[in-house]
Amino acid sequence: MEKVEKLFLTFILGMESRSAIFNEGEQLEKIISLDILKSYRLPDEFKQLYTVRNGLKNYPEAQQIDPPLENLGYFLSIEFADSVYQKLKSEEKIPKHLYPIFDFTGNGDYLLIALDQHQDDYGMVYMYSPSQPQLASTNHLVTAYDSIESMLDTLEELIDKELSLSYLITGSVDDFRAKMLAEREVCKNRNPKSKYWQL
Repeated sequence: MEKVEKLFLTFILGMESRSAIFNEGEQLEKIISLDILKSYRLPDEFKQLYTVRNGLKNYPEAQQIDPPLENLGYFLSIEFADSVYQKLKSEEKIPKHLYPIFDFTGNGDYLLIALDQHQDDYGMVYMYSPSQPQLASTNHLVTAYDSIESMLDTLEELIDKELSLSYLITGSVDDFRAKMLAEREVCKNRNPKSKYWQL
C-alpha cells in the first residue's frame, strides 16, 4: 500500500464514528473521466487519495453533524469538488490547473492541488482563503503544503505532538498561542517550499 493511502486510512478509519461518513473509493477510470481531470497527468498522490475514499457523503449538509478531519477540514467528493472547481474558475478566483480537494473551514476556504505537470508547482497543495485578510496581497491564494504526502505527514506529526485542531481548541489563551506557534513551526519545517507558513 502506498504511503498516502496508508496515512489517509489511518486518519479516517482510526476513528470508528468517522469511517462510515465517507464514500467508498472510486475506480481510477471514473476519477480521470471528468473533463478537467482528462486534461492533466494526475499526480499519483491525488489518485491514491480518491481511490481510498471519495470524500464525505452528503456534503455540504454533512458538515452540520460530522467533524472535520482535523486541520484539513472536509474532504470533498470528486463530484462536489468538480462543481466547486467550475464555480471558482468561472469567477476567476483560481488558475485553471488548481483543483479543490478539501474545504478546510466548512465555509468556502479550500485546499487545492496543482495538476499541471509542466509547471513548477506540480503536485503542491494551495490554500484559497477569502476569510484571511493577510492573504489579500496574493488574491487569497498561496501554497500551503509541498505535496499531498507532506500534507498528511504534517497532520500526523501535529496529532502526535498534540498540536492539531482538536488539541488547539482546549486549554488557556496562553496555551493556545504557544501551540499555534509550535504548530506553525511543524508546518513550516515539513513544507519548506510552501509560502503560507513563511508569512
